[in-house]
Amino acid sequence: IVPLLISQKKMPYIYQHTVNAQKSGKPILLTYDKNKQNANKRRNEALKGQTPAKPGNSLDEYPYASTTQGDKGASV
Repeated sequence: IVPLLISQKKMPYIYQHTVNAQKSGKPILLTYDKNKQNANKRRNEALKGQTPAKPGNSLDEYPYASTTQGDKGASV
């Protein structure tokens, strides 16, 4: 297991979203999937029905689309 640390100082919004999602019951242990096509499919599922981000911003999902746990039902 390789830990991935999200810097509160460098990425405060991603950090806070990760903490909040984990507190609400989303998994803490995630499995990375290097297949970018799989990540794109999971991201599309997770973001279905979401209001698009404002210009210059992006929507973040947890569990991340790059993990096997990411998909519909992710916190966005």
